[in-house]
Formats: sequence, structure tokens, C-alpha cells
Amino acid sequence: MVRTIKLIGILCVSLTTACGGQQTNPIVSRDAQSNACFTEVISPAIIETQIEHREISPGKFETHKRPTLIRERTVSRINLVCPEDQTSDFISSLQRAFQARNLYSGPITGTWTAQTKSALSSFQTARGITIDALALVTAQELGLAVTPVGTQ
Repeated sequence: MVRTIKLIGILCVSLTTACGGQQTNPIVSRDAQSNACFTEVISPAIIETQIEHREISPGKFETHKRPTLIRERTVSRINLVCPEDQTSDFISSLQRAFQARNLYSGPITGTWTAQTKSALSSFQTARGITIDALALVTAQELGLAVTPVGTQ
């Protein structure tokens, strides 16, 4: 008689902060050829461990563990607005853009206030961007950065 008990455990293989999550405080890198700023977001692998107990004779069991890869580890590149391009005027424009979308109700300061960061987080999270930095696609969507011709 074989009696199977399936226990599932999840093991995350990554250097990110949480199981299944992505880094939130990115490291800004610079592309050597284009001089563009970017970060790499790591989505950890998810491994499910299946444990099976088999009765090999009355009262005697064997335990078998088998890891199963549910999701591969991925590394995605997200282009960012470079820190030196985030001038006071640029941040003021960002605050006005968020204000026009009812995401920001604070004063236009031209600085990264807590309210500005919160508005950025809300805006980007709704679009699947879970980093605490200004993604270039966000600036492009808000009309604050040039979108190259022929790209989305």
C-alpha cells in the first residue's frame, strides 16, 4: 500500500527582500554605451517542495522529497530618470502632473517630499512598477520625458 501525503513548501531563491517580491530600493546603474540610467529588478525563483510518505511495509514508511521549480528567477531592466536630471524644476513638474491626476495635494516644492514619493509609488504600482525610483516610462507617460519615435 502506498500512502501519499503531499506537503507544499515554497523556497525563494534570490537576494531580494521578500518571497515572491521585488527589490524596492533600486541600485541605479549607468549603461556604458548610452549613458542611460537603469536598475535591474530580480524576481526570485519559486521552488515547491513536495514530500511524499510511502508505506513500504505495515508500519514502515519512506519519505521522499522532490523540489519542483514553479517559476524561474528573472532579471528585468527598468530604465530610470537619472538622478542628475531630477532637478527642482523637473520635480515641480512631476508634482503638478500628480496634482492634476489627484495623486498629490501637497505644495509644489521641487523636492522629493514624502507626499511626492507616495504619489510616485501609487502611480507606478498601479502600472506594475514596484521600485522606489522614477522609472523613465512613468516620466514619459506624464509627458516629462521624451519618448523615442517608434517605441511604446
